[in-house]
Amino acid sequence: MSLLDISQVTQSLITLIKGAFDMSPGWSGNHPSVFPVPPIRIPDDGIGIYLYHITEDTHYKNLQAPGLDRPPVRFTPMGLNMYYQLSAHSTTDDGSGAFLEQRMMGVAMKGLHDYPEISDNTTVEINNTEVDVLPLILQGSDNRFRIVLQPQPPGEAVNFWTAGESPLKLSAYYQVSVVILEPEESRTRAGRVLAYSVPTFVEGAPKIIASQNVISFTIPGETEAAEVTLRPAQVPPGNPVSFSGTGFEGEDVRLHLNYRDWDEAGVAGPAWSVMTGGDEVKAIVQETIDLPLAGTTADILPGVYAAQIVVTRTRTLANGESRSFEHSSNLCPFMISPRVDSIGPIAADNTFEVTGYIFQHADLSTEDLRVYVAENLLESGTVPLNPGEFTVIDSTHLQVRLPDGLTTGQDLPFRIFVNNSESPPEWIRVP
Repeated sequence: MSLLDISQVTQSLITLIKGAFDMSPGWSGNHPSVFPVPPIRIPDDGIGIYLYHITEDTHYKNLQAPGLDRPPVRFTPMGLNMYYQLSAHSTTDDGSGAFLEQRMMGVAMKGLHDYPEISDNTTVEINNTEVDVLPLILQGSDNRFRIVLQPQPPGEAVNFWTAGESPLKLSAYYQVSVVILEPEESRTRAGRVLAYSVPTFVEGAPKIIASQNVISFTIPGETEAAEVTLRPAQVPPGNPVSFSGTGFEGEDVRLHLNYRDWDEAGVAGPAWSVMTGGDEVKAIVQETIDLPLAGTTADILPGVYAAQIVVTRTRTLANGESRSFEHSSNLCPFMISPRVDSIGPIAADNTFEVTGYIFQHADLSTEDLRVYVAENLLESGTVPLNPGEFTVIDSTHLQVRLPDGLTTGQDLPFRIFVNNSESPPEWIRVP
């Protein structure tokens, strides 16, 4: 929901005002022109919508930068409140010009009143054709601009006019917010957040309180492997994950996963080895999952998933019959991360091959895959690679070339992000 060209906001208001004259039953004849200029510079009979002032929205001033770039303010969005002066002008000098100006102001103000928010779905009718109010360049980014008429006291309105021979003209003042200026793209990545809290629910139904998994790695220079417990879980396929909570007892316990691109919840099949024991459900994350309604399977891509435990319990009714009841838990978010299986030897030109899961898929775009050496973001390239580039060979292989300027013998973290999910810790030694 960010942009670089704030004139597109003014263009949206011009389109909205033009549509107001086209759709108004109180206006007939030719439609007046709409100009983005102050009242004294309106060249002909028409409306002026002039951006005269901009302030920074205080709610966006303290946003954290996504990475470690300096200065961080360049990498955070800037929220703007834009202030407009609406006025009308008539070149008629027979005394009727003031009435024409007032008619134009009424139609324009009603249009801005009837469309208090501009979004992708906002359309007006111009020349019997439905027109999008937002310019094409702003659509598809969840831009929403709120239009508010400012209660400007009459005495203060005089301050908007410079002293001299310029006459005071009928005007209305509007605030348009929030306009987000696009920040620079971050070239680094901040560390992980390893804590998550889920509120409890009514006793008796299954409840997931937390997810976790354990990753094991050996830090360069040490001989013993270290183990770290991640909560919420950040687990690559082929590794165990566990969900702790209450109410997991029943005749049948199933693990369901929800993902943004699926039309239904995936059901963990036998390969997931789902096991329950008291207050914990364990499973081995696989590379595919069953979609029973569609009668097919879905690939498990790195990203954010929501786990749900479904427990079936059988009760004997008063008539002696048995009946099964399904109880579903709350949704517990966790991450499935990309996997690095091996990092090949570094060749003389500082290139090496990475084997893992999953780097290429129909549902993954090039922007979904990021590769870092330490805090440095590598660029996507083609073979032969330039220093600081990588390329995707296939779904399980990458070719990487180290950036220039690294210190020989230094051990640097090697990090892969797919759908903003980070691979477990790996290091490479600079040759």
